[in-house]
Amino acid sequence: MTTDLSDIAFVKRIAIGGAGGMVTTQDVEAAVAMLNRCLTEFPKGRVIAIEHTPCVQEDSHGSHVFRLISYHIGFPRRPSWLDE
Repeated sequence: MTTDLSDIAFVKRIAIGGAGGMVTTQDVEAAVAMLNRCLTEFPKGRVIAIEHTPCVQEDSHGSHVFRLISYHIGFPRRPSWLDE
């Protein structure tokens, strides 16, 4: 299946999660809020790619698996409300 990306002029990458306990609940909530805003406000974006990045860390208590999920949101133009 191919997706027509000819109308995509701007891509925003939103990363949710991370490794090593370095990400707070507030960080995750802010990223999810941005993702929802990108998908609902004008101009509406659409998900054009999703990356899943696993990370394994070991310490004295054992192995811990963390995951970073990055969403690539494509827009026909850069939203004026989006500041980077």
